[in-house]
Amino acid sequence: YESQTLLGIYQERLAKFQRDSLQSEADALLAGDPRFDQISRLLDDRGFTRFHTYHEFSLPIKAGHLNVVPRFGAGHTNYQAVQGPDDSIGRTHVSANIDVSTKFNKLLPNFKSDKWGIDGARHIIEPYSSLSWLSTNDLDSSFGRIDRLTPTSRPRQRQVGRFTAVDDLQDWSILRLGMRNRLVTRRDSGMHDWLTMDTYFDAFIEDPELDRDFSNLYNDIRWNPVPWLELDLETQFPVSTTDNFTEIASSMRFMPDDDFEFKVGYRHLNNHPVLRDSDRILLETFTRLNDYWGIGTHHRLELVDSTLELQQYNIHYDFDSFVGSAGFFIRNNRSQDEHGIMFNFGIKEIPSLSLPIKIGAQ
Repeated sequence: YESQTLLGIYQERLAKFQRDSLQSEADALLAGDPRFDQISRLLDDRGFTRFHTYHEFSLPIKAGHLNVVPRFGAGHTNYQAVQGPDDSIGRTHVSANIDVSTKFNKLLPNFKSDKWGIDGARHIIEPYSSLSWLSTNDLDSSFGRIDRLTPTSRPRQRQVGRFTAVDDLQDWSILRLGMRNRLVTRRDSGMHDWLTMDTYFDAFIEDPELDRDFSNLYNDIRWNPVPWLELDLETQFPVSTTDNFTEIASSMRFMPDDDFEFKVGYRHLNNHPVLRDSDRILLETFTRLNDYWGIGTHHRLELVDSTLELQQYNIHYDFDSFVGSAGFFIRNNRSQDEHGIMFNFGIKEIPSLSLPIKIGAQ
């Protein structure tokens, strides 16, 4: 059983420089220009009181060599005090999912290397499929959404209970087909994923966004042979002739010694229907000064227009029972720079939290 319940008062207003820019653009339009209505909607303040609840039940079933996990969920979203033509709106969500997978494996007892952290290995192949269906009431196009979808090159979350863009829930029917390959080895009295590769694509029976038939073909590869080295590679290429959107994203995390680590990454994006073409370099560093103090940096450089998009600097401290950090960032939005300060705290009992503060989330 998994559930999500949210209650909040939400308001969203454009920053003054954004409002002035849009207003100037609207004033320059000719009468009847369709962009005027779009800009007017952007200039409108958004706000409402929203109650959202969703509940899902699942039951893992072993059917011979198959692992079957059916899921059924239902929920409701209610909007009150809406800034718009309707004062109150209600939506009901019903979803059904079924995941089917199986596993094949082969032992490789002679596959050993002290240098690369291999003490015997097992190759696991896992073909899988997942069908996700959602039916919900559509919101009017004039409704001012706040928790809405933002453009991305990655596949969307297909579990309604973990879908954060609550205001943009729409009908969908999506079939995912894929295959995972894992090479696991013994380490520290347990099993360690030495190399993993997940290859998959989505077939859209009903696409909630772009009226597609198929998604790109995704390949997510991760190689973590030793604690001080980790390499990631994510690629996607079109599987149909109507799409030509491609992406390659790679990164390497390396610890030359116990007190310093860095991560360098590169991302290439070409012909995305919404996002701009990109050749981006990422650099993160963390220096451990002692058992308590550390310094972290984060830089992001866009090579297409030679823009240093982000500079971020943090000081980290270990409070024994929890960890915290404080820092500031400078973001180049091209039209106007953005400056901010950050304070982060986390309980050390969370398994995926450490210095520098990194919380893994789906």
